[in-house]
Amino acid sequence: MKLLAKVFAKFIRRIDAIAVRVSLAVVIVAIIVDAGIVVGLVYLLPQPSSTVSKSVRKLGLKRLPEAVDLGVYCGEPASGNLTKGQCQWEITDFDKVCEFQYSASPLPRPIHMSFSDSSNLSSGQCYASNGQVAGGVQMSDYCNVVLPKRPAGSTYEAAPVANTKRWICERKLDIVAVCVSTFQLSNLEARIDKGKVVCYAHR
Repeated sequence: MKLLAKVFAKFIRRIDAIAVRVSLAVVIVAIIVDAGIVVGLVYLLPQPSSTVSKSVRKLGLKRLPEAVDLGVYCGEPASGNLTKGQCQWEITDFDKVCEFQYSASPLPRPIHMSFSDSSNLSSGQCYASNGQVAGGVQMSDYCNVVLPKRPAGSTYEAAPVANTKRWICERKLDIVAVCVSTFQLSNLEARIDKGKVVCYAHR
């Protein structure tokens, strides 16, 4: 009986050892499977938006080396406002606008501007040095004389800036047209990268 008990006990220990090894193997397999599932899910999840450089490589575009001068395109002294997508120039000297508007007038100089309502920039009138009223002004006309039209045929519109003593000459900024105008090439593409206009040509 003692011999039988020893044999049985030894058998039980072997069974336990086998069970431990089997359990360990099951755990390892489960870990591997879970890892595979995680990797697969990560691969299938939507990836972050492509950066400019990735999209450029995908489209097979070649970056043109020269920097784009938005001042040249907009017509200096205007500058490019990429945030608003406009070429802009501020008008702060309204007396100059009056002198421009009434340059051919026989009224005594200097001609200056005065506002009947200081909170309303559209209420400005031009006056001669003797106090005689010359009349109002066309701000957009002034913008388009002072600022060169680039590209040809483009025009500026003038608009008052609320709660300020400024008008702004503005027109839409087309960054592709900026590239075409700068490099005198067709079939170009443009991107805004780190606050600058970058031009690309198809390879």
